[in-house]
Amino acid sequence: MTQTKKPNIKSKCLSDKDISRIFWIFKTDYGTAWTALFDDEKSMEAMKARWSKKLSHLDRDQIIYGLENMGKEYQTFPPNLNEFKTLCENHGGYKAKTAAHQEWLGLPKPDKPVSELKTEKTAIEKMKEYLK
Repeated sequence: MTQTKKPNIKSKCLSDKDISRIFWIFKTDYGTAWTALFDDEKSMEAMKARWSKKLSHLDRDQIIYGLENMGKEYQTFPPNLNEFKTLCENHGGYKAKTAAHQEWLGLPKPDKPVSELKTEKTAIEKMKEYLK
């Protein structure tokens, strides 16, 4: 019987360098409240791997936002992974987050101010009513 080979799919993760920077900022901001979460180097590496995978969908601006704003909501103790992820995801940021917004950005700008367009639309609606 032949075995089917499983595809070699790498899961998307943040780089070791990026996740190490995030952990360093947590250590700087929270001190022992952060470092006490790790029993040893092995547990820290396991936690880095988990954070790397769970934060991989975030863009740079979202992560920076989370790092810059976590102290507002989490003053004494660091946010856990899910709290930090949610904080980052709530960033409206510099980039459009939805396809609809991207589509809207691509529309041509009107030749006339919106107020004039509304007046024209009203006039057209009145003409249609008149012609009925």
